[in-house]
Amino acid sequence: KGTINPCETETVKAFQSIGNTTATVPINYGPSTMCGLIPQSTGKCGDKCEWEYNHETKELTISGSGSMTNYGTKGAPWYAQRDNITTIKISGVSTIGNYAFEGCNKITQISFPTTVASIGTSSFTGCTQLKTIEWGGVTTIKQNAFHGCTSIISITIPDQIETIKSGAFGQTGIKTVTYTGTTNPTGCDSYILANQK
Repeated sequence: KGTINPCETETVKAFQSIGNTTATVPINYGPSTMCGLIPQSTGKCGDKCEWEYNHETKELTISGSGSMTNYGTKGAPWYAQRDNITTIKISGVSTIGNYAFEGCNKITQISFPTTVASIGTSSFTGCTQLKTIEWGGVTTIKQNAFHGCTSIISITIPDQIETIKSGAFGQTGIKTVTYTGTTNPTGCDSYILANQK
């Protein structure tokens, strides 16, 4: 049987009795309050990257330097908050991890800083209310990065973007693509707009 004291202010741990022994079972929760458990709201997301989620403002902040962790589907530590996050603020990092913001379906815009060069595989897949993207320093957009972002109607691709992988904008609502460069990007795969809605 699990027992948790909601009045404790230290990190919550679950205890499970197994025969005559009691085993500590780690769970993804932070401090508790009288109102119940508070999901984990801060941690590492790369060797030199950190994340923090503000439960009041519903803002997820990614900061630090270097590459973010590459996750599998549903693997990002803030995934449990995907239906609550309304704003994502990114600073300092150089890459966006695979599946990092999968299913964050309440964000409407994302602004990449000049430090970000690469957007990982499926990193924004299923962000159905995302409409506006500011590219910052991005040069590479990987497979399925914005797959299923059905509210994106048009995009402008700046000339610094050199590589766009297959399905990067698959199953979106895109009707218009504007490219501001003078020569075609050299690393664009076929089917970057595959299976449009």
